[in-house]
Amino acid sequence: MKYVIASLFFLLAISLSSKEIAEFEDPVLGSTFTKPPPKSMPKAMMFSLIVPGLGDFYAGNKGTGKVLMGTEIAIWLGYYGFQYYGNIQKDNYMLFAFESAGANHSRKDEEYYDAVEVYQSSEEYNTYIWEDARMLFPSDTDRQQQYVQEHGYFDSDTWHWTQDNKFRTYRKMRIATRETYQRAIFMTGFAILNRLAGAVTSSRNVRRYNKRIEEMQWGIQVKPDGIGFTYKF
Repeated sequence: MKYVIASLFFLLAISLSSKEIAEFEDPVLGSTFTKPPPKSMPKAMMFSLIVPGLGDFYAGNKGTGKVLMGTEIAIWLGYYGFQYYGNIQKDNYMLFAFESAGANHSRKDEEYYDAVEVYQSSEEYNTYIWEDARMLFPSDTDRQQQYVQEHGYFDSDTWHWTQDNKFRTYRKMRIATRETYQRAIFMTGFAILNRLAGAVTSSRNVRRYNKRIEEMQWGIQVKPDGIGFTYKF
């Protein structure tokens, strides 16, 4: 009797459409077999552009997703690490300029420390500003004076490198600091490349996933204790 009932269920299953088979409820397990829906390629790419690897997880490729996410974490750790170290280097060269040349340690602007790096003294820098003022306002001494007061460094902003070796050391410190900050900028470029790579891999994984769904084969398996639906890629 059991096998007769099984045969009837088998014939019934054959007469059903593929959609109806996908939604048939297993009488033994009490679960509904539903064919997985296709994945959205634009959604996967959007996920990857936001968080690299997330689109691959969405597409079912956890291995690639973990690699891209791990790379993203490493990139941002590198970025903040270079920023942190660059700030330390900046504090060091500012203190060095104050102790060795009398520069104004309260100044934080790059323009000021650029001048301290290029000119051995504020007097030398102001001479350059005077020459610039004469070129801009050749017949107007008042405008020349105003220009020098606006762009020159006086009073507490003056400096003077009395030792050439310390002047050269300061320059090297500044160059090293710029290189550190430049590495931080490079890390943001790597973050962009990582997102583009994630968009490419996630789109490929979605395409493969959807292809497997289309090629999925459904069938019925008759067991002594009941009937079950099976599928394979």
